[in-house]
Amino acid sequence: MKERNEPAEMVEVWQSVELVERLVELSEVPDLFLRVRRMFNHPIKQLPEYLLLAISMASPKSGNVMLDELLSLLMPVFLGDHVNSSIVMSQLFNLNKALFIRGICELCKHDQRLMNLSRVLDITQEIKDSLISIVYCEDYVSAVNLGVLAGKRDFLHYDVWIKSRIKDVGSPFINALIGYIQENIIQPISDFVVKNQSMASSNPENFETQKNAILERSHLSKEKLILTIEHF
Repeated sequence: MKERNEPAEMVEVWQSVELVERLVELSEVPDLFLRVRRMFNHPIKQLPEYLLLAISMASPKSGNVMLDELLSLLMPVFLGDHVNSSIVMSQLFNLNKALFIRGICELCKHDQRLMNLSRVLDITQEIKDSLISIVYCEDYVSAVNLGVLAGKRDFLHYDVWIKSRIKDVGSPFINALIGYIQENIIQPISDFVVKNQSMASSNPENFETQKNAILERSHLSKEKLILTIEHF
């Protein structure tokens, strides 16, 4: 990894898995959360790669709230144009696949912008088997968000994936799919129709074009939408 202008001693401190593990556990002690959080300020800003990889090797017995907060701050750094993005994300996946998936899902859950999902897809193309690990994970909402976009870009055999997840998971996965269709297709089209009723009669061609544009933004073609519903 490309180094920063940090003293070697400071790098060694935040490479300590035992230290990071203990701090995360201490964050659960009443009145210590904010104090522990402040201790992480420096590595988050100056040594995020070392902190993230130390977290990946730690096994704290408690401190999930702190872990989620740290991941929510660290993962976006390496989904951006950070100089060490590829190597850090690859090492994270190899060291702790569950944490890699958890971090990606948390990010997708809180910020579903296309830019983030697209960047996640780019990273999964660099890390063998990482896309399959995410779209087959138990965070079904995040899996659907990423799987639909991956299917559109032919990174995923969409039909095989849909069939497999509905067969193996059933209702929870179907509910995630329905939620996605409701949020990204049904509700936007319904809102559009209500606001543009006059266009339907005065300019029907443009009316249909606008509705098709909503479908395009959902990343589900008419064919894939029909295929999806047929599997319910």
